[in-house]
Amino acid sequence: MRIDHRSYKDQGIDREPQVPIPRRVLYAERRTGKSTPAGDHIRARRQERVEARAKGPEELARVVARQNEENRRRAIDAAAHRAANKATPQGALTRAEINERRREWRKAHAEEINIKHREYRKRHVEQDAARRWAKLRERQKAKGQPDTKLDSARNTPTRGAGVASPTAEDAVTNWLAYRETQRRAESSPSAANMASHEPPAGDLEGAKPKAASEDGGRGRKNDAGL
Repeated sequence: MRIDHRSYKDQGIDREPQVPIPRRVLYAERRTGKSTPAGDHIRARRQERVEARAKGPEELARVVARQNEENRRRAIDAAAHRAANKATPQGALTRAEINERRREWRKAHAEEINIKHREYRKRHVEQDAARRWAKLRERQKAKGQPDTKLDSARNTPTRGAGVASPTAEDAVTNWLAYRETQRRAESSPSAANMASHEPPAGDLEGAKPKAASEDGGRGRKNDAGL
């Protein structure tokens, strides 16, 4: 068997050579027994050249020039895509650039992040309430204060000596009720009105009871007999 490294054109053979298919494409087709889009594209381009060769040299030159132009344009687009998506290493960024990248990522994925946060809070609301209620009782115990329990009549936490430790379900209920009570107390309009209508301290010190002064004057007039 004689091997000739010259092309068919140099050898004077008018035939379209076989196009080598990349190993990844070839082995994928052998493994699955099915053709791949990349392999079909390579074979279709070769078939197009075979048909153009049968029509004449001019048609073959036109098809080859068009395919070369397509290859060049595809290579330019691929290089631009790689350059645009080339990520800068995190260690090469400043703190401001890292924070800016994080803000952009969170802005682009805001909806997904909010959904995950809502699902997390829904799953862990009872555990969080029990943990906070346990911390509240630990602080009271460290300060020597009596334990806190839930007053069923007022639905507010009350303190009393000798109260048994609540269960997990009681802890959740007590903490939620306590938090709701605190929120209502802070946002109640009565507290705001009392604070807004309270007179200044200077007015309280300098003020004199008007009724008392008038009564004293009339008393003095009556004593004088006028």
